[in-house]
Amino acid sequence: MSFKESEFPDLIKKIHALCESFEDVSISKEILDEIVALYNRIPLYPGIMSMCISNYLKKGGTFQKGAKVFFKLSDGYVIGKFEGQKNGKIFLKDAVKVHKEKEITLDKEEVKETVEIKSDTLRATWPTLVFEEEK
Repeated sequence: MSFKESEFPDLIKKIHALCESFEDVSISKEILDEIVALYNRIPLYPGIMSMCISNYLKKGGTFQKGAKVFFKLSDGYVIGKFEGQKNGKIFLKDAVKVHKEKEITLDKEEVKETVEIKSDTLRATWPTLVFEEEK
């Protein structure tokens, strides 16, 4: 059985759709971390993982203390661990707040590490597998 004939392509599509449903990359990392942790706990079949992914996010409602939560705000996103709520306030620990900028200027002295996210790795690694799209 080839990779394409297995359940893995559907699993990858579901993971991608789940991550794409949010603009912020922080939640994508959390989603992938949970999927990897699930896979490491028990060697699941891709079909079972696909079923689990469908139930991974719980929108709205009440949260237990320590739950990982994600909030979409008017000016960005917050992800963290739920501590509780009181008087119209929500309390989080280990939280990250992100907002999108159209442009940003960085001082080189502030940069600790630089990483390029490449989109041509297949061409660089195995060029004979890259087929040009007909126009």
